[in-house]
Amino acid sequence: MVIAIIVICIVFVLALASSQTPKNTSENTIEKNKRFYIQLTSKQPEPLKSVLLALIKLYDENKALPYKEIQREIEIPKNILAAGIPEFNAYLGIHEDDLTAEFIRAYMLDISHRHTLQFKKLWLYEKQEALLKFQLNLQDNELLYEPVRRVEWYEHKAIEKIIRRHGSEWKAGSSLNSRLTESVEEIKDFQIQDIGTTFLTNQRIIFLGKHKNFVFSSTLNNLISIRLYKQGVMLSFHDGKVALLKFHEKDNSNPNENDYILLTNDGLNNFIRIIGRILSKTQDQDTEVG
Repeated sequence: MVIAIIVICIVFVLALASSQTPKNTSENTIEKNKRFYIQLTSKQPEPLKSVLLALIKLYDENKALPYKEIQREIEIPKNILAAGIPEFNAYLGIHEDDLTAEFIRAYMLDISHRHTLQFKKLWLYEKQEALLKFQLNLQDNELLYEPVRRVEWYEHKAIEKIIRRHGSEWKAGSSLNSRLTESVEEIKDFQIQDIGTTFLTNQRIIFLGKHKNFVFSSTLNNLISIRLYKQGVMLSFHDGKVALLKFHEKDNSNPNENDYILLTNDGLNNFIRIIGRILSKTQDQDTEVG
């Protein structure tokens, strides 16, 4: 069966504007992280401050670049590029175990990983390995690609039914028609089903919930469209199901101390790039030109 037209618009500036999209449950986390980044960059000396700001800009613009090109984009001198990590840290005035060094490593790894997912042959798990590593049962000839974790899975479901009954109006001098008609109107909204991991294979989209044991599985042939939002994607299927996947940031606040830890979550970028490769059937080859 040929997959229907799949609309994937790789534009990361759209907001969740629909009245049927759920409230952003990670809004407080995003604000905390923004404060964390401001605190991290505001008092840094040059050239470290400029490098941090340039790196955040690349990350927020959803750039996908190899490691060396990231270094060039954040304007690291050529002689430092040719040297090793100790020289890189010395140029920026940081130590290997600093939070700032951890931040730079995490963001550079995420940006370079986007490049790998978009242009390089995707890493895969065969049936036995998927079962042992993820407790996921694959079908024959089914291959699993990189899982996407910390996904909020919503489904479009009826939350209320309104029953309207209609009958004839009686007026003096006329006969009464007692026939009644009835109409049912459903009001739908997106309801969260669970938080868990989304698995993309060469045949299916699978979701395994962590808290409520919610499970979803659908073939790629059943997929009609993919609609992209700022923090999630909406999936529409031939069987009428509509799912909204939200990829929220991890909370960088440490509840036990007046401090921060650095955790990144690039799930939306990863999901879009992996499913794009699978649908274009390029997941088993290198696609970068030049």
